[in-house]
Amino acid sequence: MRPIRRRATESVWEPNKGIASSIERAMDSEGRGYELTQLKSVSVVAAPTGPDESLVTLTADLAEARKEHLTNWSMCLLPLVIFSFQAYFSQPLWLLLLVPAMIGGLFGIAYGVEWSMRSKRRRAALLLEGMFDQLELGFRRK
Repeated sequence: MRPIRRRATESVWEPNKGIASSIERAMDSEGRGYELTQLKSVSVVAAPTGPDESLVTLTADLAEARKEHLTNWSMCLLPLVIFSFQAYFSQPLWLLLLVPAMIGGLFGIAYGVEWSMRSKRRRAALLLEGMFDQLELGFRRK
């Protein structure tokens, strides 16, 4: 991860997009997993609330994952669309059956994207909790 914006109380990080970093993540020789690199960006905001206390907010951007899931699930509907065009030109009666199937497919895609993004959000929340634990332990050691 590399910083893209640093301010007094805020820091925004994104995955390093260099060739060497991509190769290192692909090889994963140290067994790190590099799960934070699946996020578009991570924002850390720290605001002091007292002499020995501060409020830390961690935010993860899952826009890329949402777009990827939507694209993958939409590809499932592509054969049905192609078959409907073929049926339209050969026997229009088949369209009476395909329209409900396409509507059902759209609802299925919406549910599939929500289901897969739910697990992605849970994983991101777990990663952010791990980052928060590391921040908290780092301050306790000092």
